[in-house]
Amino acid sequence: MMPAQALRGGVTSFTGTGRAELPRLDGHIWVPIDDDTTWAWNMVWSYDDRFPLSDEWHQRDEAFFGRGADDLIPGTYLLWCHLERSGKPNLRPS
Repeated sequence: MMPAQALRGGVTSFTGTGRAELPRLDGHIWVPIDDDTTWAWNMVWSYDDRFPLSDEWHQRDEAFFGRGADDLIPGTYLLWCHLERSGKPNLRPS
């Protein structure tokens, strides 16, 4: 299997009514590493110079989709939800 990608425009809001807060292009790239592992990259671009991507906007967006700083296992790029789904004990700090 070759790497796969997706790219979509973010012109309308998530509710489908009205314009998005930030006109952007979102996308993903999935790269199979072996039979059990796939690396994924998430991308976002603002296609209008009047709406730059701020660090605050990016952090809020990542948290909304479950990829924020609190969703990562400290010292890794792994998400807590993957560890929890694997049946391992929940070691997430409270």
